[in-house]
Amino acid sequence: MQSTFYLILSSLAYLVSSSPISSPLEHGGLDRVSREYMTSAAGKASLLDKLPDKSACNKFNMDNVTMNYGALPPPTPGLKLYHVALGRGTQNYTCETATSPSAAPVALGAVADLYNVTCTTCFLGNDITNRFTNIIARQKDYSNMAQSLTRSGHHYFSDNTTATFNLHTDIANYGISFSKKTANVSAPADATRGEDGSAAVPWLKLKVELPPVAPLSLNAEDSASHVAEIYRLNTAGGAQSTCEGYVGQRFQKQYAAEYWFWN
Repeated sequence: MQSTFYLILSSLAYLVSSSPISSPLEHGGLDRVSREYMTSAAGKASLLDKLPDKSACNKFNMDNVTMNYGALPPPTPGLKLYHVALGRGTQNYTCETATSPSAAPVALGAVADLYNVTCTTCFLGNDITNRFTNIIARQKDYSNMAQSLTRSGHHYFSDNTTATFNLHTDIANYGISFSKKTANVSAPADATRGEDGSAAVPWLKLKVELPPVAPLSLNAEDSASHVAEIYRLNTAGGAQSTCEGYVGQRFQKQYAAEYWFWN
């Protein structure tokens, strides 16, 4: 988990490097989102010297993080913040049966890599995480920026309505969760667009199915986290409202989001 603490320093270095290690931001140089991020990060970078043990997030910090969930219902009383992950991947759609460009595409779920930003969020605040999420959403090749983070796992759909979060890696096991959407709200009007120009997908609250509904199942090791609710917040990109340009096709839209896990 230690690498999470260097999110700020590594991403700042990435942004100001005279020879970028990956493709630059859209239109070159620093855009508004990046400038805002750097301004905020520069003001907080000195806090790194004052952080406690960098090997773990202590309970005090976890209990005092503020999650901005907008107009979504709040976490159920008694639940505690367990994990925060940055997701980067694609929202998937089909217009294979559409007969008109104005038809709405059918959602086919999402696939995303998840990265651990729990400690950074706890110690430096979720505004830093928000800004980094917005930046990574705009990268055509985000792999180098993601190298500054520890992988939490993967997000995918086990069926058309079951959002799965597999947080079991060779580094750590934060459990596996099968979840269903219980509430959604539109992303803010000024939400960051994705690398492909797509608007932001909605914010969500998801309820974890405990125990999972057959044929899905979990072993004791992967269910030990007891995650009960998951929020998808600060979304950037991923939305497509019509089949214009995609009639008869399957397609993907690039997105990033934060996933907040409560148990």
